[in-house]
Amino acid sequence: VPLHHSRVWSRGYDQAQLLARWAQREARRSGLPAPAFRPRTLRRRRATAAQSELGLADRLANLAGAFEVRDAEAVRGKRVLVIDDVTTSGATLYACFEALRAGGASELGGLCLMRTLEDGEALRAEAQATKGTKARRSLG
Repeated sequence: VPLHHSRVWSRGYDQAQLLARWAQREARRSGLPAPAFRPRTLRRRRATAAQSELGLADRLANLAGAFEVRDAEAVRGKRVLVIDDVTTSGATLYACFEALRAGGASELGGLCLMRTLEDGEALRAEAQATKGTKARRSLG
């Protein structure tokens, strides 16, 4: 998932691009076929507001039309994997997929390093983890 150039400049790096390079390097080390790495194929057309404080509808609206394919020949009829660092609602991947579909990609996949949990999910996960801990303690 490309960052807007202003955000790359302020951070000094593009975390999704670093993850994609790492994945390609690890695939090669493991003897797996390493996919082509084309970080400039998808472009963020405009800066968008940070997604962290937005609900799903606002996230989708925030990203509508934010991405475009620079060279349709690079994706037409191809399988494309979009890599991102964190996903919460999937809105960013969805917006990237829309642009890639418009560019003619035949298959799309998304890979994220981490997924944030909504409040209810986090509480359920914590309760489940605590329950498991108590059960293990009572057995030991």
